[in-house]
Amino acid sequence: MNDSRLLGLTGTLTTRSGEDYRDEYNDVVPNESTSTVKCWWQQTQAVDDTVDTAQATETARLFIEAGATVNATSTLAIGDATWEIVGPPWKVTDPRTGVVTHIEANGRRVR
Repeated sequence: MNDSRLLGLTGTLTTRSGEDYRDEYNDVVPNESTSTVKCWWQQTQAVDDTVDTAQATETARLFIEAGATVNATSTLAIGDATWEIVGPPWKVTDPRTGVVTHIEANGRRVR
C-alpha cells in the first residue's frame, strides 16, 4: 500500500540547513528554506496545566511526504497550527518494496 496517498493535507515546511550567517549588524540570520509538502498529523498528547500557570501543551506525530528535507530544526505549518520537530525525523520504508513511503517525526505545537 502506498501510504503517501493518505497524506491529505498541505503544509509549509521550513528547514534550517547549513551554517547561519551574520548580517551587517552582526545579528545571526538563519539559513532557511521553505517548501510546500503533502502531510498529515495525529495528536499524541494534550495537557492543560492549571497549577501556578495557564498553559496548554500539545504534541503530535507528523507524517510528511517522502523526499522532503526535514531535520530536527524544521517547523511544519498546517492550517493555523505550527509544529516544531522534536528530535530526529525518520524515514518509513515499505518492507515489501524497500521504497521510502513517507517521513515521520514527533512534533510540539508552538502556535
